[in-house]
Amino acid sequence: MLFCERRHLLDLALSSLLMRIGFMPPKIIADIRESAFVVQALRRMRADVAEKMISPGDYVVGEGFAVERKTFKDFVSSIFKKRLFEQIKRLRETYPRCCLLVEGDVAYGVTNLSNPLVFWGALAKTTVEWNLPTVFTTNEEQTAQFLFSLAK
Repeated sequence: MLFCERRHLLDLALSSLLMRIGFMPPKIIADIRESAFVVQALRRMRADVAEKMISPGDYVVGEGFAVERKTFKDFVSSIFKKRLFEQIKRLRETYPRCCLLVEGDVAYGVTNLSNPLVFWGALAKTTVEWNLPTVFTTNEEQTAQFLFSLAK
């Protein structure tokens, strides 16, 4: 039997076993413009991922919990282009529960900013004025792990 066929049979057996013991895979909607690596990692963890065009937000997990994912560079760019708080406002108006996820090496990124207070000020406003939880991950694998855990 070919490796792919054997792998497929093992996947089916595992899925069947998980369903028999009551495990239901977490459901996650991923925006079609989001990272293919994150989507693949979620599927490897047995999440039920649907890819659709969604806006605002990048992922919807569980019962309507939205996640806006930004790389560190995109987060900083959104501040300077005055998009960040407009995006947060639309996210808050659309979803009763949501969070911001910043992906990347924040320590490295902040030390390379000409004015790190811009980052910290935006983060403070996001947290205090918008009451929006912010989660930091270092890479796409951790992002997928967080999304999977949030969806369970």
